[in-house]
Amino acid sequence: MTTDILFNQKATVRALFDALNARDIDGVIAVRTPECLHIVTPGSVLGETRTNDEHRAWMRKTGAMSGRVFFTTTISREIHDADQHEAAVHAHAVSPKTPAGTFKVDFILFVKFTEDGTKMTEVNEVITSNYPAEFHAKMHVLAEKPSASEKAKRPE
Repeated sequence: MTTDILFNQKATVRALFDALNARDIDGVIAVRTPECLHIVTPGSVLGETRTNDEHRAWMRKTGAMSGRVFFTTTISREIHDADQHEAAVHAHAVSPKTPAGTFKVDFILFVKFTEDGTKMTEVNEVITSNYPAEFHAKMHVLAEKPSASEKAKRPE
């Protein structure tokens, strides 16, 4: 039984990363239970707790601000405990160049799963640098600036 749970947990983590890399927001949410919380720490780096709906909205907003340029995520290491229905996943994400620069971050996900390992019940994301907060601040500033075509339409 533990072997099946371990297999399911690993498959669930891979499905999450496949969805992230495919820019499939619904796929990201699909591997979570309806009451799953996504907790981002530390507080100084975009730290907050999001429900599935809030996480979906955050991903859409971030995608819109970055011109639909998303990052590629890669798993560096996974440690699973099938008996406790938990895993730790060390990963990194990199984006192509955007107007705000290139997004790069290492992070660790501490994941809690359902008893069968097929859904995530809680995701604690620990971001290991301040860079994401700086990058998102640049994106917000750029999102507020009018584009060249919008400037051309304005009367002087």
